[in-house]
Amino acid sequence: TVSDEVIQAQLYERLLDHITDERVRRLAHPGLTLRRINPPLILEVLNEPCNLLISNLGEARDLFDELRKQSSLVSVDSADGDLVHRPDVRRVMLKMLLNNAPTAVEQIHRRAAAWYQKHSGRRSLAEYVYHRLHLADYARLTEDRLGRAGLYDPESRASIQAVIDEFSVEVQLWLATLGFEVPREARAQ
Repeated sequence: TVSDEVIQAQLYERLLDHITDERVRRLAHPGLTLRRINPPLILEVLNEPCNLLISNLGEARDLFDELRKQSSLVSVDSADGDLVHRPDVRRVMLKMLLNNAPTAVEQIHRRAAAWYQKHSGRRSLAEYVYHRLHLADYARLTEDRLGRAGLYDPESRASIQAVIDEFSVEVQLWLATLGFEVPREARAQ
């Protein structure tokens, strides 16, 4: 409900207020646009939109290590060491972030899609599709080999299906044409 979202947003603001390093705070918000964070993503994707003012991978690693200490916001993926935003926190904050900083959110999605496009592996494929979907970039997804592969790769599909409610209704309805399950509310619209 709306009141629950407001309460969760207030709790998130309190969590952010407890982060003493301003750059780590900026990394957490609007950086939570990304589902996953690692030092190269901090340097190449989040640096400019989050105004981190870092110039090398070592500084990105330092920020990564500081963010890792924020266990109320992130956890460590044991498979690759990336930080993963807590889904419950992220889901509520994404809507508010989109309303409060739409330009930064779009810039992060664009930069992340370009970054993941240059990397191999199924996780990169899933993240590439995820960010392209947030940009409602259907043509790119259906025309390029990587996008088509991601839309039909079982792991990528499962990753997208798990967060389908994060996308706009328009994107959800487009995904429904590809066999994704969408919430009843989206179908009703």
